[in-house]
Amino acid sequence: MLSGCSSTLELSPAKRAYQVAEQQLPQEPTYNRLRWVHLPTSQPARSLHRASDEVRPKLLPVVHFSIKEKSLCEAATILAGLYRFSSYCSSQLREEMITLEALGNIYELAENIAADHDVKIVIDRENREIRFFPSMVQNVRFLEEVTNGN
Repeated sequence: MLSGCSSTLELSPAKRAYQVAEQQLPQEPTYNRLRWVHLPTSQPARSLHRASDEVRPKLLPVVHFSIKEKSLCEAATILAGLYRFSSYCSSQLREEMITLEALGNIYELAENIAADHDVKIVIDRENREIRFFPSMVQNVRFLEEVTNGN
């Protein structure tokens, strides 16, 4: 024999309340840790035939370079700043003035400056630096005086 307690009142079903959607799109799929994966195996070596730097075209931004009656050292600083490089300018070029308006990449602008002025420009992309040197190296006088004096 079983006995139990019960009520004679009928329970009303629970009311379901739905929230307003906070987003219009469904949620992004989450990462599933159970995935089918192939075990690592040794792959045959690819033959890497890379083109050398001389063959590959360089993709460089083209800029408009405009400077009027400034020193070559200021031009070096401005040119380096356009490409986020650091600059070095020889002290022998501080008094030399430049006026230039040109359009091109860093190499074309350097060629334009070197063609108009007696300067050698070295662009070091690896160290991100532009160097301005005089094309003719001057002899140092105090060394000549010391060697002649002995």
